[in-house]
Amino acid sequence: MPEASMGLMTADSNVGKTALAMKLAECLHTGNDFMGHKIHRTMATLVVQFDMDKATFTSYNNKYAPAVPLVMMERESQSVMEDGTVEHTSFDFTSRTDVSQLIDMCKEAGIEFIILDTLSTTLRGVDENSNTDMTEALSILKTISYAGISVLLTHHCAKVLDSRSHVVRGASAIVAMVDYHLTLTPTRVRVDDGRVVSTHLAKTRVTFQKHLFSFYINGVGINIAPTTPTDCSRIVDAYESLGTTILSRKAIQEQTGMHPAKLQSELERLVKDGTLGKSKDGRQDMYSLVKDGAE
Repeated sequence: MPEASMGLMTADSNVGKTALAMKLAECLHTGNDFMGHKIHRTMATLVVQFDMDKATFTSYNNKYAPAVPLVMMERESQSVMEDGTVEHTSFDFTSRTDVSQLIDMCKEAGIEFIILDTLSTTLRGVDENSNTDMTEALSILKTISYAGISVLLTHHCAKVLDSRSHVVRGASAIVAMVDYHLTLTPTRVRVDDGRVVSTHLAKTRVTFQKHLFSFYINGVGINIAPTTPTDCSRIVDAYESLGTTILSRKAIQEQTGMHPAKLQSELERLVKDGTLGKSKDGRQDMYSLVKDGAE
């Protein structure tokens, strides 16, 4: 990740945003490779998580970032005073004063990377569909990166009819205000009981290499996916490359370069498992890509 920048990572629910963010935090702390890529400098990381309680956060930490106990920041903290009373303190990321105090705290603690998981819970009360409101709120968050501390925001996609589309939920200012944007897109390929998720760099304003990778999550944790495409993924990718949901067998063969006999075998398997639907257009076989959850 580029230093002193504010980035955005988006995906649908349950795709792996939190798991990937925690793995990144672990690798930044330890210096271990992140999804096959070198970490050039270690950084202490703070994870701002307003969705989970500490027990849930610890469970995620143990599964997705077991090498290091991550530092978690909750919306509210409590302190026991000298007289025995409990004082509750609430942190507001829409307050320039609170964010300034956070910057001072991070610099004192040597924290150089902050993950805000998720944007909507971090900016609770802000209308994410308003360009004016989001521009103001994100301008406050950008003061963190201006202070030399990198920020990564996680956010959701909009609900769209085409499950393969990737549209960021909310105002266009969300993407406009960040320095880079990573998208996580689930594929139809599975490895070790986990669905493979591909990452793409949708936008960048800073100079850094476009590191793209795929990962999957299973009962063990988060893992880097094989880079060699399977026959199944090559066929599915043909639809996405051409921007369509229905292709003839001839068109698929031309796009994938697969041997006719091998292609026929894979097409039959994909029809059987529900990934593709088969129909006729005159004398030629047509194969349609079935949307997730569709019959």
